[in-house]
Amino acid sequence: MRLKYFLSRKELIKIEILDDLLISQKRIFPKDLTRKFNVSKNSILRYTAELQEDLTIVFDDITLCCSEDGDYYLEKCEWQNRAYLINHMKEFYIDNSSLYLVLKAVISTNLTIPQIAETLNYSLSTVYAKLTTLNTLAEPYEIEIDITHPSRFKGREFNVRFFLYHILLFQNRTIKQNPFPTNIPQIFLDLTNIETNLISPKKLTSSHEMRIRMIQGISLYRTTYHQEWLTEDDSFLKDIIFFNESNFNLFGDNDLIATSSQLIESRVFCFLLRASVFEIESFQEKRKIISKYQQSGLKIAQKIEYILESFAKFAKFEYTTAGYTESYYLLLINLIYLKHVSIDLCVFYEDDTFSENPYDKTNEAFISNSSKIKAFIQENSFSSFFTKIPSHKLHQLVYILHYIFDINTQPKQLNIFIQFSKNIHTEALLAHSLTSSFSSEALSITKNPDEANLFVSDSYEGKNCHVEHFFFENTYNSLEYQRLYQFITRLIYDNMFFKKIE
Repeated sequence: MRLKYFLSRKELIKIEILDDLLISQKRIFPKDLTRKFNVSKNSILRYTAELQEDLTIVFDDITLCCSEDGDYYLEKCEWQNRAYLINHMKEFYIDNSSLYLVLKAVISTNLTIPQIAETLNYSLSTVYAKLTTLNTLAEPYEIEIDITHPSRFKGREFNVRFFLYHILLFQNRTIKQNPFPTNIPQIFLDLTNIETNLISPKKLTSSHEMRIRMIQGISLYRTTYHQEWLTEDDSFLKDIIFFNESNFNLFGDNDLIATSSQLIESRVFCFLLRASVFEIESFQEKRKIISKYQQSGLKIAQKIEYILESFAKFAKFEYTTAGYTESYYLLLINLIYLKHVSIDLCVFYEDDTFSENPYDKTNEAFISNSSKIKAFIQENSFSSFFTKIPSHKLHQLVYILHYIFDINTQPKQLNIFIQFSKNIHTEALLAHSLTSSFSSEALSITKNPDEANLFVSDSYEGKNCHVEHFFFENTYNSLEYQRLYQFITRLIYDNMFFKKIE
């Protein structure tokens, strides 16, 4: 789901100008921006003037300024970091976009299309065009916005709720007590029942709480005001049974709701919450859930064990104890999705970018790994498990298996040989500083130059030195130490992330 559906190109550029101002280590002039965005100087001057006005509307204490030399800079408080500012501005532009205003009218009111047009002061053709775009966003969820339908949607109710959750999550870039576009009963936002009877962490972050409120609020709103209940088949309910908590009832002690409806809603909610807010579950609780599946004899549990074993042999790695638990739990959730839920989650999670940045580059190791993992999935001995799943949705499984490979594969260690001819103390100083700053898994200091893959030296080591070399010339220059740390961090990054399947 991309911002370009909600925002104009001008607004996307304004967000990126703000981002450049926040992260740039050098002064930014209009000519830099005209080259980057391929627009005229007059356009940049207009965009920056509008951005300055927008910042004034959203914030009380941040100003976009232009120096006497003609470069742009921001005056802001120290606590206002990049995430805070960028997300606030994205949220501001989304809230005021015509697409979101139409969506808000659809899900929050009972207005007809002519009434929506009149209320928003839009033409009928504009409203119809926005509804077409919204249905483009809804298409991967295999649902359709239908104004004539009592609940405003046609399609599987589970998918409708997932769509609404993703829309809310996409729109709410900052933390709110009520993330919904309209007032809803406070009881729909209260988390006491969930915190007491469902999840194990004693302390949740603000973002955790907001996402949980979204899922609970959507479920209770759809059942209470639209009388839309989940009607899931026994196969799905059987596969998610061990995510359920027997003491948890989404509706509390409400005797007016049929027991069967309460049971289905509560069981699906338990799964949906743990699958959507993945990190809220403790490691111990994941182990308990996995143990139940391993002892259940369910076909999906057998599939997972087969996949994990086969993939480890294919990619030539061994699971750590913690890695196997995380891998099993994540693969379990995703196989349930692939088997029972007709949604390609990559549409939402992988495409949330606000500009086509030519400097963004997909890691080459990931590209290579993806190709190999796809081949692994499509092998005859493996594909029998996925005969009922559309091939284009296996793209999600590629990401999951790549993650499983990454967390269970030990990074290559950086072995550093340090040599100084100017004094006898810098070598010991650097060795101590580096081993204190980085873990032993990331790097080690070696006395054998043949074992090293990095030389730190104040001398030229000759043409026969075929490993990385850092020339450390002046031991009294603090910038030398800074550059050394940056150089080593880059090498560790290359070893640590996006490991390559050989």
